[in-house]
Amino acid sequence: MEKQNKNFKIKIVGIGDYGIRFIESLGKMPNVEYININTDWAFMGNSANQQLRIGKRITRGLGTGAHAKFGMQAAEEDNELISNSIKDGSFIIVVAGLGGGTGSGASPVVSKIAKELHIPTIAFVTSPFDLEGKIRCKTANDGIAQLKNVVDVLSVISIEKILESSSEYKKIPIPKFYLEVDEILRLSITNVIKYINSQVIKEKSMKNAFKLIKRDEIYNIICEDGSFKNFIEIF
Repeated sequence: MEKQNKNFKIKIVGIGDYGIRFIESLGKMPNVEYININTDWAFMGNSANQQLRIGKRITRGLGTGAHAKFGMQAAEEDNELISNSIKDGSFIIVVAGLGGGTGSGASPVVSKIAKELHIPTIAFVTSPFDLEGKIRCKTANDGIAQLKNVVDVLSVISIEKILESSSEYKKIPIPKFYLEVDEILRLSITNVIKYINSQVIKEKSMKNAFKLIKRDEIYNIICEDGSFKNFIEIF
């Protein structure tokens, strides 16, 4: 078996409540470090390597009240804290649920910091279904628009499209349905990590490996078994 480059480190950053819940559900993987970031300090998770409590002045540890502006300001307030936590990473994976304040507001700021550090970054986000309301959907769309400008690849899992893809999903209780969404996200990220690792081994460096990765390739890697193609968009 080929050995992984010891200097190569993937950092998966869970932002906001959904991002943290997802990180907590992931098993440990070699050369992967987990970072939880939240404005609600009562919900930081337990299994991450780092827990970043952002927005002391802006949110005082009480969350954003679903205002993306406060999530953005909280991340900007702790720009240096975030930068120090990711700067030794070789590759960043940002995970967030869009529609709320911290995920929608802070994930573009975290991704921009990674870009300024010249670290290749992929963001995996979920977008809400229509019944969650126009405000939440607009917040998510604004977050997507901002992320497009600061990440190398953006993968959007549309909860609305998952529901539309099969009548069976509409019959599943909400808690179980979201576990299904988590599983789609977990498989997507796992497929990408396996591919990135194989490219790093082959190319001997992250910089060269990432140059070889195209958006359409990422799409095919994420949707490896073909069942995700109807509700995942790649930008």
